[in-house]
Amino acid sequence: MNKKISGILFIAVAAASFLPFFICLPLMWLILAPMIAVEFLFFRYEYRLFCLSFFWVLFFICMMSGMPWPFGLVVPMAAYLVILFLSKKVKDATSWPVFGRLEGKTLPIMLSTIVMSSIALVLWAGLSDPVLPDLAGSIPGGGIFFIITAGLFFSVFNSLVEEFIFRGILWDGLTAVFGSVIIVNIFQAVFFGIIHYAGFPRGFSGMSMAFVYGIFLGFIKHSSRGIFFPVATHFFADITIYIILYMRFS
Repeated sequence: MNKKISGILFIAVAAASFLPFFICLPLMWLILAPMIAVEFLFFRYEYRLFCLSFFWVLFFICMMSGMPWPFGLVVPMAAYLVILFLSKKVKDATSWPVFGRLEGKTLPIMLSTIVMSSIALVLWAGLSDPVLPDLAGSIPGGGIFFIITAGLFFSVFNSLVEEFIFRGILWDGLTAVFGSVIIVNIFQAVFFGIIHYAGFPRGFSGMSMAFVYGIFLGFIKHSSRGIFFPVATHFFADITIYIILYMRFS
């Protein structure tokens, strides 16, 4: 299969899986048919690309099923990891599950990203004063120990899942079809921004912030050659978000 065509088809399948973030109508289930058709072509002619893209079909199904956070991310991720664990062919096609190395330029990028992202989140919450009725129940009641434990769990869990998806699965697939780190980084950051349309931060300003943040996480992923350091960086942004929500809703 022609590499340009493969790249276009891969982007189309990945992009289609994000449509339910904006429009979730019953007729959109029809999109599943061409997505499966593309996966069949990949399975037949570009098996490695099939291994790197079938996740997006699972993701689309979960999004269209109306699964609330975090299940819409966790269920397809869990299914993918089970297949990755059981299938040697999928494992051989995958390169993202690597710890990585803390090289000279990685730590300064990490620290600056942690500081600037935390400041940006606080400023966004203070200046935009967003209406967040869907997040009002996200902070549990109980004693301080339980609240802190819940915050740590949320931050570890969310950073793992989002980094596995965007700087892991998506990064691998984009690298296979484009090769260029710059293009890969831009595309993954665009998709990362999209999922924040109704997240925190949200709206078009939130999407823009998440896009820039995704670019820096991509730099960290590339410079460390692994997934751990993007996860560690992302953890601090999620801690900041949790604290902001606690201050607002407690």
